[in-house]
Amino acid sequence: MDQATLEVAKGVILVQTGKSTLIKMLTTLLPPTSGCATVAGYDIVREPGLVQRHIGYVPQLLSADSSLTAAENMLVSAWLYGIPAHERNQRIDGALAAMGLSELPVTWSPVIRAA
Repeated sequence: MDQATLEVAKGVILVQTGKSTLIKMLTTLLPPTSGCATVAGYDIVREPGLVQRHIGYVPQLLSADSSLTAAENMLVSAWLYGIPAHERNQRIDGALAAMGLSELPVTWSPVIRAA
């Protein structure tokens, strides 16, 4: 990526922008090779945790692994975004409830359970 200028108003949802590299950099999932960027006023290199706390990101491929349950995929995302271990289950339970999935049994694969 050579140059990019992108301004998105609060509350706007980007759908299929075609700029996955830019989005990955802005969400702190990919470090930029040069230049600088801020999201919600926070520097993506120096303040990645603050950037992550002010954004939401749903990749086109919604699942990290198609064999994982919804709860397991959320656990992977929580780990990737640095959500403290003591908060993860409560947040996952809340998200499952908000989506009407809290009545389903939550099972954990051996690999996820070990993490």
